[in-house]
This record gives sequence, structure tokens and C-alpha cells, in this order.
Amino acid sequence: MKRMLKGLTGFAVVLVLVIGVVATVFAQTSKSHGVEIASDNEWTVNEDATGWTPITTQQAAQMIGGGVTADQLTIIWQYVIEAETPATFDFTYDAVKSDQRLYVFHNAWKSDGSGTDVWDKLVATGATGSKTVTATFDDLSPVALVLYTPSGSSSQPGGTSPKTGETDYLLFAALAAVLVGGIVAGVAVRKNKA
Repeated sequence: MKRMLKGLTGFAVVLVLVIGVVATVFAQTSKSHGVEIASDNEWTVNEDATGWTPITTQQAAQMIGGGVTADQLTIIWQYVIEAETPATFDFTYDAVKSDQRLYVFHNAWKSDGSGTDVWDKLVATGATGSKTVTATFDDLSPVALVLYTPSGSSSQPGGTSPKTGETDYLLFAALAAVLVGGIVAGVAVRKNKA
């Protein structure tokens, strides 16, 4: 019995260490209004910030260029992100179709009033049809994600509802490890009784 308890204690210690290490490897992620945001930097989304002018589809179309028109664009997300910079963020929107594209825009607005309230299109990675776009910021303030749907496309802007919840894979991994540990402990107990 003592041997089994030592084995279970050792297993529990290893499990706690593994979960601790795995938890620190993953980037901070959050779901905000249908958009999943991830970054290695610590950050927050400030939904109550005021003083800046929201981007319009007309402004976005002018910055994208190439014949893109306002009616082909849908603004799917725009809030103030607060983080230490420079920072790289991954934005994921599950409703992107194969012929749609995500664009990232940033506003130079400063909360102390010292900035200009001007939107710029960022150079961001993410091909047509990609649900995730990555952008690096030298400074942060309002950020907007704009979805482009080409004319004649069968996709409707934001055609399917994004997932509303987050899946915590770490929790599932920990539960699976505990379950496996319980099975191993049960087998060890049966062996000792036999």
C-alpha cells in the first residue's frame, strides 16, 4: 500500500509540473465579440475607451485600394488594445470563407489627446481565405478588423456565426492525465491484491 501511495504521489507531482510548464508556453488568448486574439505580450481590450473616431468602410476601401468598394467590406471588430509595444497579435475570425480576406487597421489616436485620430492599414500576414491574420504594432490604440468579400462572391460578409465560446484544451489535457492516472492506480491496486 505504501508503494502505491508513493507512486500516486509521484504521479501527482509530475502532473502538476507538466501542467505548470504547459500553461506558461501558451500565449495569452481571449475571445472578444467573435474574434479570438492571441499574443505573447500581456494585453487587454478596452471596450469603453472614447475619444477616437471609428473607422468606416469608405475609409477602409480607400486604404485597401485596387478597386475595393465600401459595400464589399464589413467591419467586424474595432476596440482599443492596451499592451506594451512592440507587440505581435494573431486575430482569428472563424466565419472567414475561402474567397474572403481579413485586413487589420490601426488608429494613431492617443488617450492623452497628443495623437492625431488617423487610421492606417497595417501590413499583416494572412492570405485570402485565412481565418487568422497576424499584425505587429509599434504602438497600440484602436485596432479594427475588416472583412473583404469580392463582388459576385457566394459568401456573405460574416456568413456564419463565429464560435461563441472558447475551448480550453489545457483543461481537457489535465482531465485526460488524471483519468489515465486513475486507471494506472486502479491496475496497481488490483495487482497488489492478487
